[in-house]
Amino acid sequence: MTITKYIFSSNIAFSYFADNEEVGSQFQIDATFGSKFLVDNEGNCEIIQLPGPTQIDRRLRDDYPLHVSKRWEIHDQTPSSSNLGRQLYEITGWSLLDVEDTVASICKSYKESLKSTLPAGAVVKEVITSGPSSNRIDVVFMGDGYTKREEKRFFKDIDRLVKEMWRDTTFASTRPLFNVWAVYIPSQESGIGVGGTPLSGSPFGLYRDGTELRGIYCSKPGNAREACKLTGQNACDFPSLIANDNFYGGLGGEFTISTRSKTSGTVVLRHEMGHNFVEVGEEYDGGYVYSGCNSAKDLKKDLKWSHWLSDGVELNAQLIQAYPWYDMAKGPYTLNFTSAGNYSRWLLRFSISGVDKTSDMDIIFDGKKVKWTSLKTLDRSFYDVVGDTGFASGQHSVQYRVNDKKDVDGEFKKKKRPIMQLCSVSLHEFKGEPEFHMNNSWISAYPTYSIEDKKVYRPTNEGCLMRDMSLNHFCKVCQEGLWMDFLARISLIDSITSICTGNHTMQIKLSAVPLAQYRIPTIPGESYSLTWKHKGVPDSAYNDLYTFGVTLPEGEGSWEAQLVFTTLEVRKDPGNLLTSRRTIRIDDDPCIF
Repeated sequence: MTITKYIFSSNIAFSYFADNEEVGSQFQIDATFGSKFLVDNEGNCEIIQLPGPTQIDRRLRDDYPLHVSKRWEIHDQTPSSSNLGRQLYEITGWSLLDVEDTVASICKSYKESLKSTLPAGAVVKEVITSGPSSNRIDVVFMGDGYTKREEKRFFKDIDRLVKEMWRDTTFASTRPLFNVWAVYIPSQESGIGVGGTPLSGSPFGLYRDGTELRGIYCSKPGNAREACKLTGQNACDFPSLIANDNFYGGLGGEFTISTRSKTSGTVVLRHEMGHNFVEVGEEYDGGYVYSGCNSAKDLKKDLKWSHWLSDGVELNAQLIQAYPWYDMAKGPYTLNFTSAGNYSRWLLRFSISGVDKTSDMDIIFDGKKVKWTSLKTLDRSFYDVVGDTGFASGQHSVQYRVNDKKDVDGEFKKKKRPIMQLCSVSLHEFKGEPEFHMNNSWISAYPTYSIEDKKVYRPTNEGCLMRDMSLNHFCKVCQEGLWMDFLARISLIDSITSICTGNHTMQIKLSAVPLAQYRIPTIPGESYSLTWKHKGVPDSAYNDLYTFGVTLPEGEGSWEAQLVFTTLEVRKDPGNLLTSRRTIRIDDDPCIF
């Protein structure tokens, strides 16, 4: 049965559809409603998803009937005040009226997101299938700048990117919670726009703002929203756009944007999807947004990972934090800094593009060269240079100098190579052990410095991809946060069904999300524990039985299942999200033949 209702709130008409689902012989109504919209600083809103039924939100409870989350529409890996524009709000609640009222309280004016007409020739494939979209996290990859002749290339690229993230380390343990899709729409031209101009005839109009390997922007967000819907109902939770380009670039926000680059494509995807999947802030220095499960401003009041803690505060100092985006063909680039002289180690971290030979560039500290080794790629890459002695007290300098000034601007426009560019530089000095633990498995409180030089704390030294984008794994604190945010939108129980197996006999079957013993292969430390109540009374005879038979009428009445999941990756579950319950009711013996 479908109920259609129209409610007028403020100056916009909202409509919703509530689908009633019959489980066994129990009549249930999905009572979670939601809305998604963009809002600027003046309160002007663009409605992306009208208030209506949405996937369950298990964070909701009697004393917390409404959940509001927000993130920036565009999240650049390189911070600046200019990219802090509109915010993307997602609201869920048990009451449609509460959701509508919340939208109305935030938005002073409304406009509905314009419907777009997609180019013909779309092809949709499911890359990972783990269960119904109504009870999974659905990620949708959409390609831009792939011509008709490059369709196979697109699907091959997505297979590779998905393998690197879901079948290897990053999201491997949470993979049973995902469905992953690939949507191909042909482009008239191959590649990506540069200099602020999208390619003509590309479905989503991706482009670089300049020549640097930095942000990639979407000029046709309406097309991207419509393309994401091609996967079906409840199957567009996290849209991602992949540019047909061989070099570094991307953005986070409403869309996770990256490239097909074999060296950096997943570097961007992992980090930005981390922001979108779970409420985590930055861990690298020089950013703006430090919040979520991996960030603490006050160690006495705000240390969210105390249940993982190995020790107390670590001692270090930030000497340099810069985003030069400097064309090395213009000459050497020098940064000056001052050391207090009371630290014993240092770490220089920088990223460069267009330098594929170590001999092409020198790094000089106070007039002396230091060793570094190129990764032999023209793509933007991240490097660490470590010093095992501290700096003397006083003024110092570090200089980057290119030995072969290649004129590559023309070749960049021909898409053959990026410019030789110094993208980012940071320099930190550290106390010795045990005042500063370098071990990346050590969980403590490590200082992080914002772009305004304000100090916050993170859980590990360099043990998380939210700090070091070249890593392929989260720290334990962020990994726990992933589970909590995913299980907030998923029930561990996919379904409970009943079927007559004979005269006055019935089989009851519970289908669980394929974790624990249902995961292939299994993971040590994971387990399910299943208990049943019949007519409200626990019945241990059915413990850990996922399929069993009952005779009728003795088996009539309510059957409540409680499924508890255990994993070594979660130590604290304040919302009881590792436990799911579902009830089926059997009345009036339906098995009479």
